[in-house]
Amino acid sequence: MTRPLQRWGSWRVVRESGTLEFEDRDPFFDLAGVTCAADVLAQIFEINNQAWATPQATKDLLRALDYLLDPQNDFRTKQSSEPGDGT
Repeated sequence: MTRPLQRWGSWRVVRESGTLEFEDRDPFFDLAGVTCAADVLAQIFEINNQAWATPQATKDLLRALDYLLDPQNDFRTKQSSEPGDGT
């Protein structure tokens, strides 16, 4: 049996706190607090704006989130038929 992936570059899962951390720096990615795609996006932008967030660090974060959250299936946009919503 293979062990699930726990590290992507310098990002690692901390199961006890439900976070994804980069070399013990703040801010960390709060996996436990994610309830919708907007939460994910807000945290990605917050982390991307940190001085330490290199292009490789951001790429590794996106790879980790893709693996852990499966956003293509978990955060599908729901179509609405309400007037004025552009649909």
